[in-house]
Amino acid sequence: MDLSIITVTWNSGDLIEKQIRSVKVGCKNVSFEQIIVDNASTDKTVELISNEFSEVKLIKNDKNRGFAFSNNQAAKLVQGEFLLFLNPDM
Repeated sequence: MDLSIITVTWNSGDLIEKQIRSVKVGCKNVSFEQIIVDNASTDKTVELISNEFSEVKLIKNDKNRGFAFSNNQAAKLVQGEFLLFLNPDM
């Protein structure tokens, strides 16, 4: 696999769908995985990802563990040669 993309979210339901779709468009000729770590969102972020994007690896934290912890949590799971940390508003 070429690229692993990690995104940490918290109440990003209004942004995350566009971000996931933009990664798919931008990685047409690249093998990639998306790992999203949700820090206990109270909006529909987790529901949206679970229902619309089954190919995304979703980590659901039971509390907000912070940006750095969550990135490191996902980085332990990556399979790509390269790693991209991508915020939901990108």
